[in-house]
Amino acid sequence: MKNAFLIQFYKQASIAIVLLFVFGCSTQKDAAFNRFYHKMNTKYNGLFYAEYHLEQGIQRLNDSHSDNYDKIISINRLGELLDAKNTQSSFDKAIEKSQLVIKKHSMDIGGEEKNTLIEKAYLVMAKAQFYKKDYFVAKNTFGFLVKKSLKESTQSEAALWLARCHQELGNKEALRQQIRKLKDDFYLSLSQESRLFEIEAELSLDEGDLEDARINILKAIDSSKNKHKQARMHFILGQILLEQKSDNSAVKQFEKVIKKNPNYELVFNSKLNKTKATNLNSKSFEKIKEELTKMLNDKKNNEYKDQIFYALANLDLTQKDTTSAITNLRTSATLALFNASQKIKSHQKLASIFWDKKQYIETFVHIDSVFQLIDATHVDFFKTKVMHKNTKSIADYYLKINYNDSLIKLAQSPEEVRNQIIDEHIERLRAQDEEMKQQAQNNRPGSNFNSYEFNRQAQNSMNVTAGGGWYFYNPSAISLGYSEFISRWGNRKLEDNWRRKNKNQVNQEEEFSFGEKSEPSQKEKYERSYYISQLPMEESQQLQLLSQTETAHYNLGVLFKNDVIDYTQSISIFQKLLQRFPNTSYKQATYFDLYNLYNILNDSIQSNIFFNKINSEFPNSPYLAVLNGSQADIASLEKDESIYAKIHELYSTFSETSCNEMGQIISQHPNNVYIAQMELLNIFCKARDLNKKQFIMALEELQTKFQNSQISVELNNILSELKGEGALVMKTRYTNDFQSPHVFFILLKDLSINLPTTQSSLSKFNSTNYSLAELEITNLLLDKKNQLIQVAKFKNKDEALVYYQQITETADLKEMFDSGIALPLVISENNYAQLLRHKDIQEYIDYFNEIYLLI
Repeated sequence: MKNAFLIQFYKQASIAIVLLFVFGCSTQKDAAFNRFYHKMNTKYNGLFYAEYHLEQGIQRLNDSHSDNYDKIISINRLGELLDAKNTQSSFDKAIEKSQLVIKKHSMDIGGEEKNTLIEKAYLVMAKAQFYKKDYFVAKNTFGFLVKKSLKESTQSEAALWLARCHQELGNKEALRQQIRKLKDDFYLSLSQESRLFEIEAELSLDEGDLEDARINILKAIDSSKNKHKQARMHFILGQILLEQKSDNSAVKQFEKVIKKNPNYELVFNSKLNKTKATNLNSKSFEKIKEELTKMLNDKKNNEYKDQIFYALANLDLTQKDTTSAITNLRTSATLALFNASQKIKSHQKLASIFWDKKQYIETFVHIDSVFQLIDATHVDFFKTKVMHKNTKSIADYYLKINYNDSLIKLAQSPEEVRNQIIDEHIERLRAQDEEMKQQAQNNRPGSNFNSYEFNRQAQNSMNVTAGGGWYFYNPSAISLGYSEFISRWGNRKLEDNWRRKNKNQVNQEEEFSFGEKSEPSQKEKYERSYYISQLPMEESQQLQLLSQTETAHYNLGVLFKNDVIDYTQSISIFQKLLQRFPNTSYKQATYFDLYNLYNILNDSIQSNIFFNKINSEFPNSPYLAVLNGSQADIASLEKDESIYAKIHELYSTFSETSCNEMGQIISQHPNNVYIAQMELLNIFCKARDLNKKQFIMALEELQTKFQNSQISVELNNILSELKGEGALVMKTRYTNDFQSPHVFFILLKDLSINLPTTQSSLSKFNSTNYSLAELEITNLLLDKKNQLIQVAKFKNKDEALVYYQQITETADLKEMFDSGIALPLVISENNYAQLLRHKDIQEYIDYFNEIYLLI
């Protein structure tokens, strides 16, 4: 009886509890139990995990953030877009958990939220969106909280983050309005005030107002209780004070950083910056040098030695000790194996030193290293590009002179001497090859090729002023040739027919051997007969090389005069030209250039000498008319120059209309002194409507027409490159619509590849890293040989390329990509439609490599 009673009691109690929870789960009933139930579920279920994933993501983002200490660092560590994408899975989970909490436990009754923790869920979701760099979405969420929240603390917090969204989006006017609202309309806690000062400081730094930034950072430090944030702001203060030349105050700030013991990278850079902030005398110089030497001996600084040697070099330069500075900078560049920024700085400084010393070949070696590492966004890109162009031209001309002289000298040597030189070279070559084989066998994983040391040793072996020297396999020639290759073709994968659009086809009609010397086979390079066959043994061949040398001298002199602005060196080169080639075809122009150069240097005696030479040797020269002050001739030259400027402007427009107008102007001014250059630009303008053969024929006709003109040399270079399969911009149906939606796809060249496995790997990657992106994976057959797996879609080119970078490093797929049987690509939707219609996959690969990957 008792058991029956208990059974009945438990049944009724169970029903009551179930009913209680069923009705308690209602989000539309404003009862104490309902509020308690939903708050507990919000706090200990979804919100707990959302906050956990948010903190995990922020930590990963902080760890991946890399500061550029060459500039004033940012107060907050937000990382780059790729960093945000790599931590996206944590933020996606935080957003997902927050959305789930809001959906299940929000008690919006009569327009009022009864579950007070829902606001916190919105705040976590908005922060996750911000750290993902979805600033527009985050801005809307924070704005919603500002309007809807009933808590002042939540409103002010959301308003602060809304200001940060405007800051990251670059909406400066909206940011200023938001800052005013925060000051006038919101009550801020001490911590929130500190963050508002940070926002104002970042705005001032962005606008270049260092003093205002300094004041706001001081206020932020006073209001902040975050020790690590304080250390970072003290460092920024030190950087600002360095810029303001307040060295003693800067040192105090860096010492404060060190005392707070933040991450060692900040400590190290504080110590390093202290050495920049001292007014030097002999005593302080020795003290700083001793401190830097001590840092070198500290094992903790092993990975920073490149920067310490750079600091030592700067210290040497303050004492005008360029010899020690060069030694330390070379050591810095050598040690900076994985620090591209430091390698750039060290080579830049070396290039600058050698430029000032007028050692242009050494300058080229270092600026070439910079040019290979630097990108177009770098602040010194244009300056580097100009210096690289000029020093490369100098090196090329010297190399051409040396090369031709060495070949002629060897060809004219007695047979016995010539054979001995070649045999000795072959022996050295055998020894070098043997050494390289030995090194290859001894190579260990992780070893690094030091391109700087290679270039430096190559340069040291080149005598650019002497007229001799053996050229074949000369390291200098190889180094300079390599640089030329990189500048023309980029970093190409080593493979057969690398220059061709379609590497599987070779059109015999496009094969040219003119202007290219074939490389020796493995057998030929050890045979004397091969090298003799490469020598200009015939007089006509030697005369051709001498003609090239003559032109190289003149062009080098002009380069020093017009571009490098080294008048002394220009005079020296022009004088050598006249000594070596007394009857040079450039004599008239050279006399005129020397007259002007000596005038610039205020050497009236020498300038008069060359005026008289023009007058006596070339009485009908147009240069003489100009020197005599003939207004008619000056006016005529100015008119010709203005017409040429108009032609160049039309060429730059590069439209069908401008090309037609260009042709009409040229036909009206056949006697313009710049007619050759104008007609060349006209051919370039028409090139898009010509095939390669027609383009070459047009250039050859122009070369014949102006064979005695200086432009003939340029035409010869262009034709040599074209006939050697030089780079020519190809026509393509694909367009550069980078801001439109994009698709990532994998080209599968082997139909036997397991599609489900590949799709599964992609799906796994997407669910881990792009769970909220709603990416769709589909596959289709492109043609009989190729199939595609596409992942769609991405907002624009940048987002698609971030995905491309991540997926190519994924372990499950990397092996397949490396093997070459699958190729990852990114394409805009419009171009994708073109690809599927025309199925010209190789053309798109070429377009993708050149436009998207810049190779």
